[in-house]
Amino acid sequence: MPLSKRARIILSLDIGSSSCKAVLFNEFGEELASGRGDYPLHHTGVPGEVEQHPEELWKGVRKAVSRLLRANINVSEISAISICSQMSSYFLVDKENRPLCNVISWMDHRALAEAEEMKSAYKPVDLFRLLGAELPVGPSWPIPKLHWLNRNSPSVVAKAKYCVQPKEWIIWKLTSNWRTDRSSSRGMVNQISGELVTELFEWAGIRQELLPPIGEPFEAAGSLQPAAAEALSLPAGIPVILGWNDLNAAVLGAVGTGGELRGFDITGTSEHIGIIRPGIRPEEQVIGSGINWVPFGHEHELFYGVTSSGGLALKWYVEQIDQFSPHQSARKSKRADGYHTVFGHAERINSGSDGVFFIPYLNGERSPWWNPAAKGVFYGLRFTHDRRHMARAVLEGVGYALRAIAQRLPEAPELIVSAGGSSRFPLWNQIKADILGIPISCLETSEAGCLGAAVLAAHASGWYGSLEEAGQQMIRTVDVYEPRAHHQRVYDDGYQVFNGLYQSLLPIFLA
Repeated sequence: MPLSKRARIILSLDIGSSSCKAVLFNEFGEELASGRGDYPLHHTGVPGEVEQHPEELWKGVRKAVSRLLRANINVSEISAISICSQMSSYFLVDKENRPLCNVISWMDHRALAEAEEMKSAYKPVDLFRLLGAELPVGPSWPIPKLHWLNRNSPSVVAKAKYCVQPKEWIIWKLTSNWRTDRSSSRGMVNQISGELVTELFEWAGIRQELLPPIGEPFEAAGSLQPAAAEALSLPAGIPVILGWNDLNAAVLGAVGTGGELRGFDITGTSEHIGIIRPGIRPEEQVIGSGINWVPFGHEHELFYGVTSSGGLALKWYVEQIDQFSPHQSARKSKRADGYHTVFGHAERINSGSDGVFFIPYLNGERSPWWNPAAKGVFYGLRFTHDRRHMARAVLEGVGYALRAIAQRLPEAPELIVSAGGSSRFPLWNQIKADILGIPISCLETSEAGCLGAAVLAAHASGWYGSLEEAGQQMIRTVDVYEPRAHHQRVYDDGYQVFNGLYQSLLPIFLA
């Protein structure tokens, strides 16, 4: 479906873990307006279970677009809507397209036993060949989740038409069409061949027809239907681009698809760090390394890892610990004020936090340990320490977690482009540059996923002849944080302590 060339404005939606971000970009990647709609995570009361409600996600989309439109936007100039979304969060819909269950979040651990069964049933090298990717098995995977559902709610699975993620749900809400893409379906689709991994569906005892039709991320999934247009106060008929998962979209929006090795740090609730390089060369030596390898489109590959508590660790500290600061009123401060306070505290403390360490594994950890039993820990506290040391230790702890991943990448980039909400904090960027020993640059917009979705739509529109050209014209970086030698030495020593702490605590975590 060709896009209109009468206007060059794209509305991007990022369906994140805690909110929907809506951003308008022009053809040069300049951010024109934005809005945000929050929605909750629901902890069911059963340890390890985390859910979201599909209708609350749609409400968050409507709220984000409504707030964006307060900027007096001429909605008739919007040429396309493009979407990216959180990945590994699944739910079932019936033949009438109604949810049969809540969204089982990527944070959810209920399928841990099924994941362990998959590990026993398949050697890592066999999974690598089946999936066309190195994705260490965990409870966030779709097949273990479906296996859990089939084991615990077989009647619900029997009624299901599709197993979908938030992106597919919002696309259906917008277009009345169910579509997904290959990369967002990792774990169910071979990432090199594009073929369904029927063997894993059979192992879990589920129908492979549960996966919606697959398309390319830069294709149109349909057009904005009248009911959705009315709900969003937008004109009906706007093309809706299929889009990508949040990681792929953010990588595209941060570093594009050029012809050289590039590094990225995509911040958010969780945080992805890695490299993109041209060519697709499946390398079995990546198996068991603790990091992921996946094709990126048809001509590039990603090596990356993800720490489960990046921005989540800071959010937790602001809301649960620093809220009790004597310098604040008794009433809980607004989150933005809490962040300002925490960074004000942290910048007054020397690198290394005077011996205080924080292991940020509040929700278990993915890369490189793949240990859902890991916990968050403060270590080294003495009577002379206060919340300022703890604040800085949280920032450094996330930096150390990123280093544990980065040192396992096959190559080190000369520069890392940071994007996402945490990239707006200069102190944290500097801490990460010092810990990693690599310069860090930032995007002009903090919403890399939305920008990546806009790059897909700009290519789909024919404005640019390739994704590479679209990225070259639309990606804009600012600032560079260079590693500082003295601080690097402090953090080199600190990382050894951090790593030793994790290894020493491992038997306790697993007890």
